[in-house]
Amino acid sequence: MVFNLSIKSEVRENTYWIFLNRPEKLNAINLKMWEDLQNELLQASENKEIRVIVISGNGKYFCAGEDIEDLYSIRNFEDAVNIFLDHIRPVFDLILRNPKPVITAVNGPAYGAGVELVLVSDLTIAVKEAYFALSQGRIGVGPALALILGLPIIGRKRLLEMVLTGRRVTAEEAKNWGLINYVVNRDELEKQVLMISNEISQTSFLLTRIIKDVMMRQLNIIDYMSIFREIAFFSLSEETRSGLKEFLKKH
Repeated sequence: MVFNLSIKSEVRENTYWIFLNRPEKLNAINLKMWEDLQNELLQASENKEIRVIVISGNGKYFCAGEDIEDLYSIRNFEDAVNIFLDHIRPVFDLILRNPKPVITAVNGPAYGAGVELVLVSDLTIAVKEAYFALSQGRIGVGPALALILGLPIIGRKRLLEMVLTGRRVTAEEAKNWGLINYVVNRDELEKQVLMISNEISQTSFLLTRIIKDVMMRQLNIIDYMSIFREIAFFSLSEETRSGLKEFLKKH
């Protein structure tokens, strides 16, 4: 088992488990955590014994989203774009383009970037107590990647409901919407993940890689930069700065 400041990783049978490991911050992802997550994904990808990569959370939350302190530290458009290019985009690219299936094992609530990790993953298993919220707009932050990644998965109406209202979507709702695949009891989460991983392993690695590659081609129209540039501009607005400041005061 390997412990970093913000990530815990562990190999279980033929799966490489990556745990978001800031439970004291509800696993909100800061810049260091994005870097550690990128490194862990690279190690899992290069390990020839690994067939499936799993991302989960340590503690009660899967992920509370992007660390607000990092967002508040942004002072200009270049900083905003660089956070995306240097820290966030590489992680999402590694998941989308990874030849190995990536499963999100959602152990609790998922907000913002946590929901986007679910959207970009290949399969998702969630505990009954989990819920999903794209509530960034309430503090003046745009959902960015979810606007594109969510569209082919849950459709325009449901995506708009999530981003405009910010309401929590229960695990059962998320399953019915196609956002996740399975809902299980908490004590069944690992068992279900390993069962799915073993079933995946029965398909040849080469075919699995081809399947993911073909599906990725359908997503090549995703224009990360244009949507993020628009959100980056908005993140510098007085409205956003005020919202972030108020959030930090309360937390």
